[in-house]
Amino acid sequence: MRYAKKTDTPRIGVTMRMVDAVGYEERRDAIAQDWGRFLKFSLPNFHCLLIPNVGAEDAVSYCESWGINRFILTGGENIGESPTRDETESGLLNWAEQLKLPVIGICRGMQMMAVRAGAQCVPVKGHVATRHLLQGEKECEVNSYHNNGIYDCPDSFIATARA
Repeated sequence: MRYAKKTDTPRIGVTMRMVDAVGYEERRDAIAQDWGRFLKFSLPNFHCLLIPNVGAEDAVSYCESWGINRFILTGGENIGESPTRDETESGLLNWAEQLKLPVIGICRGMQMMAVRAGAQCVPVKGHVATRHLLQGEKECEVNSYHNNGIYDCPDSFIATARA
């Protein structure tokens, strides 16, 4: 069994989407610049580290070496479009479950968690590259880069907002 380093400091691993680099024949890990501002202001006493999409085993080793003890799975492309990202996040979810580490899923990240819990992703029309109202404990306008949604929220989940 793998383990997380013991530390009193919350260390959050943040996953990234995969994108094609314009003008190059390579895939790159990426995250919207808004995330930096969000993490700085909403979690000022936490340390955050971006996790590269390197597959399950290497991602877990990376997180172990940095003492990651919780996760944010971010949004981005649809599940299945980036197999390396899918494998990375699946491995991190397995590790988090073994160690009972907290995980928050945002958009696609929540979908990864829900599918793993037995939910089904279904197509949602007019969802890609749009802004729409997020309603729940907090209401705000959000963007979207995936065209799937979860049909039924797993019983073990707590939905704090919906779009």
